[in-house]
Amino acid sequence: MPDFSPFHAFGNGNRLERLVAGLHDGGNVGDDIWQAHTSYHWALLYKLTCAKHHVERLGAELEGVGIARLTDPDFLFAVNLSIDGFFYAGGSALDILAREVLVYFDISLPALVYYETARNRLGADRPGDAMIARMADPSWLREFKLYRNALTHELMVANSVNASIVTQGPTSSSSIVVPLPNNPRVTGAVRGNVRNPDALEYVRTHMRRLLSCVNTVYGDLACRIQSNGGLPL
Repeated sequence: MPDFSPFHAFGNGNRLERLVAGLHDGGNVGDDIWQAHTSYHWALLYKLTCAKHHVERLGAELEGVGIARLTDPDFLFAVNLSIDGFFYAGGSALDILAREVLVYFDISLPALVYYETARNRLGADRPGDAMIARMADPSWLREFKLYRNALTHELMVANSVNASIVTQGPTSSSSIVVPLPNNPRVTGAVRGNVRNPDALEYVRTHMRRLLSCVNTVYGDLACRIQSNGGLPL
């Protein structure tokens, strides 16, 4: 299991893995579900690991550097790469989670599966199931998806960055603070940048939120799998 500290302990990931592996060894998990588990579960962990990597890389690029770096095209490329990578990997992790959940419930996967797909399919196949509420969109997801979708088509943190310099401590170590646009779907000055003025703070906060979201769903799944004594649920 990857180490997601300092963002989250993520203990339910380990618990889910042990339960599914133990039940499979005892013949209580169908081969098709086991194959899907080994595909989707580890793909999800890989995506979360990628997201964490991009958060850490962005911190390394922005912290302890001076304003002279703003004219360095390699710096601007690295900042955009890390921000892009975080949103791509984090969004993909949520979509893979939807696949993993549906597999455990033995619900057939449609051609396209997104995070909300699991909730909708569960609502249709198992109305009233407690997992539907677990898969409800968290309050932060709409804005997160707006950023992710915009990044698919354009450069959100442009090659001319509106950044500020923060100086801290007696040694006057400086860091560059890059804002995210209020609305990435519009162009120019009307975008604004007051809602999320610090991209690094945003990705660090949402790394914790992503991990918490997945860990919560895994915890519910682990309890139900243990009680059920096998898969599918």
